[in-house]
Amino acid sequence: MFTFSVNTKDFLRVLNASANITSKNPKMEIYSLVRLFLSDNTLKLEATGSSNYLQTAIPANFEGPGESILIKAELLIELLPLIKDEIVYFTCDPDSATLNLKTNKTKQSIRTYNHFAKDFIVPTESPDDTEVQFHILTKDFQKALRIANTSVGKPKAISDTKFTNICFSFPLDNKLTLVSTDKFRISKLNIDINHSKEFSESRLYLLSPKSLALITSMIDNQESIMITFQTSYAWVDIASTKIAIQYGGHEYPDINRIIPQTFSYIYNLKTSELKDALKQIGVIARKIEKSKAVMITVDGIAHSMKLESKSPDGSSLETDLAITNYNGPEEVWQQSFNLDYLLEFINQIDDENLLMEQQTGKVLISPEDKKDQILYLASGLKS
Repeated sequence: MFTFSVNTKDFLRVLNASANITSKNPKMEIYSLVRLFLSDNTLKLEATGSSNYLQTAIPANFEGPGESILIKAELLIELLPLIKDEIVYFTCDPDSATLNLKTNKTKQSIRTYNHFAKDFIVPTESPDDTEVQFHILTKDFQKALRIANTSVGKPKAISDTKFTNICFSFPLDNKLTLVSTDKFRISKLNIDINHSKEFSESRLYLLSPKSLALITSMIDNQESIMITFQTSYAWVDIASTKIAIQYGGHEYPDINRIIPQTFSYIYNLKTSELKDALKQIGVIARKIEKSKAVMITVDGIAHSMKLESKSPDGSSLETDLAITNYNGPEEVWQQSFNLDYLLEFINQIDDENLLMEQQTGKVLISPEDKKDQILYLASGLKS
């Protein structure tokens, strides 16, 4: 029997992170468990799944030789947010296979599963198999993922799994390129990185949004993180946390062949004005099932844009916006788009102005003067 105590918020944070890996109904029981290892006033938590692995540590009050416990985390994840105590105390009784939690007012007994200890297998790092290794600023990485997530395919809607992942590639020196698409919209981002090792060939690595969310959930105040692509796994180092993500194959469409190289209508627009206008139009557009259609009209003579939406019951709403630096024919261009296809991307942009480029059936959007860093292509709705 042994005892330990930990900060309630710290413990809940790492348990919540483990929930992104463990499964409530796994094919193998071990994938529903987390392993707690106590030594030297530290609690190390490990979670392993069919494709991901997490190892992290928090301070703990514990004295004695190293001790290991396997538990299911669900009950603690539900209970700890309700506990007001800053510190929670545990007693583990191996003979009765229980982990007992105690606070000033609460007692809880949790079953332990140490008989599965031999099945708890973790992936092994192989430095000799390193293909790419780099450091990236956390703020750049987090922003890039938020934008890439706007156009990644949803698993229930797309059968081709490569479109449900975000593609990582390294076509330029000290640049990471992220691409995602659900076949109706495309995001492409180029982010500055600092290479420690660069593979001699240009490869593609496909990572799921859920796996990448695990990374962002573990970022605290770290200025940068290190990512290493080895054979089969991407390893992520964040302070005292290590994450392994099994990536997909090396095949992805060549987005550069899909994105048009020329556009007929080019102009600038205030980001905040377009964002506010789309939110207003959304009052009507969201009443249109599936399409959430917004008609965009660009007047090449008056240098203006009109947004309009009409619901099935006859309700309508329209708003006008001024455009600047117009380059295109003196005629009117019209195309309807899904409201969310536009707003989800623009909500992630904090630059003052946008560059809009349009042709029949498509609009390319990027922050002004940053097209080489961020671009987003949305397909229009069919008539």
